[in-house]
Amino acid sequence: MTTKQIKYKDGYKHQLQADAVFDLPAEFESNAKAIKTDYYEYAYPIITIKRGYAWDGASGPTWDTAAAKRASLIHDVIYQMIAEDGLSLESRKAADNYFLALLKEDGMSKFRRILWWWAVHKFGKGPAKKINPVIKAP
Repeated sequence: MTTKQIKYKDGYKHQLQADAVFDLPAEFESNAKAIKTDYYEYAYPIITIKRGYAWDGASGPTWDTAAAKRASLIHDVIYQMIAEDGLSLESRKAADNYFLALLKEDGMSKFRRILWWWAVHKFGKGPAKKINPVIKAP
């Protein structure tokens, strides 16, 4: 039987081709519940993002360079966890600070990484609360 309608989500441009593991800094909530989904697993302090996870990379009017890929991946996953009530909204500060640290570690210039940190810190509250809706076609 042929599927008559597909369900999908918009907004993604990258897809992970191998699992990625992140050891979160101490400022994250150590008391947050463990989370297991099809695309990531979290048990403080480790997040494993599974092969196939899709994310949109750098948001806004900017260049999505290699120095931004890893930081944008983990930042998007943490914000998704906040949006899905796996982490509290207070985790945004820790996520934004970790984002900044990874941008530095991956070689982004100081001016650019501070500008990016400011943008996610200033405008990230909405995306942390938003869940991409499932869209149906046709």
